Amino acid sequence: MLSIAFYYVAKAWISPILEYSQLNIIAQQLIVILLSVLLWVQSLYIKNIVSKNEKLERRVQELEKINPEIGIMNFREFLDRAETIYTAVKRRNEAGQLIIIKLTDIAIGNSKASKTLMRLLGEAIIKSIRKNYDLVGLYNNNTFIALLQNTNEFGSEIVINRIKDNIDKIENLNYDELLNDLNFIVKNVDSTFISFDDFLKSILSAGE
Repeated sequence: MLSIAFYYVAKAWISPILEYSQLNIIAQQLIVILLSVLLWVQSLYIKNIVSKNEKLERRVQELEKINPEIGIMNFREFLDRAETIYTAVKRRNEAGQLIIIKLTDIAIGNSKASKTLMRLLGEAIIKSIRKNYDLVGLYNNNTFIALLQNTNEFGSEIVINRIKDNIDKIENLNYDELLNDLNFIVKNVDSTFISFDDFLKSILSAGE
């Protein structure tokens, strides 16, 4: 479109006036330039909308990976990421730890109080692990699973103590009573299984 505008400019100043007056040619030139600018602005607007939609879609996809009420990675997403870590642990022949944190002896249902309690526990667990290195997922409505890379039983003990310390910092919560209702199960990551899913099923099927 801009090339057409330049054509009219050249025509107005170089070509002799044949069918149109010079004023008409200049007017046509201005109209073409205006249309070109409008098309350019419109293209930028459309490009901006497309970019925002793409960001929104990515955001929705990320939110689908997180339990909206607890704020913790859902079990399916946890398994997907854990498989990658499990494969790397096997390849490097490293140690790993699995911590199962289960809330017992308390009514866990769909009540707002129960979900709030699980959310607070989830936040305490996340604060206790290494960010962007270890994983935490929600197994069911009263059980969390944490996968720790390149560590041993001592490392698991450190994480558990951090969890307890972070729970103690939660306001309006009976620390001793809650700890009595929490069950921590620690397992060495067994690299003899084909997949992390198989390893996890072997633990859960054993009634742990």
